[in-house]
Amino acid sequence: MGTSATLQQINDDTIEVSGLIDFDSVLSCRSLGEEMIRSASSEELIFDLSKADISSNIGVSLMLCWLRYGAKKGKEIAFQGVPENLLEIIQVSGVEQILGLVEA
Repeated sequence: MGTSATLQQINDDTIEVSGLIDFDSVLSCRSLGEEMIRSASSEELIFDLSKADISSNIGVSLMLCWLRYGAKKGKEIAFQGVPENLLEIIQVSGVEQILGLVEA
């Protein structure tokens, strides 16, 4: 079992997500991510998931929530470092182009 999920703003346009994101932590992660989107000075934000432990469709849902919230706030959201197992779920779901995945 991984450590609790945390979000940390690394620089003006990057938010690092680390630890375990599961059913118990997803709502707090969503709220914290939305708060960081709202308060960010940059109009373009990247969520770096390379240190996150996400292995279910909860991760896809979370990413879509941040994407939608960012659009409401006039900010472009992208994701990098998506774990391989989560990439497989994204591909099967057919949402890879919607999510704005970027190379690290």
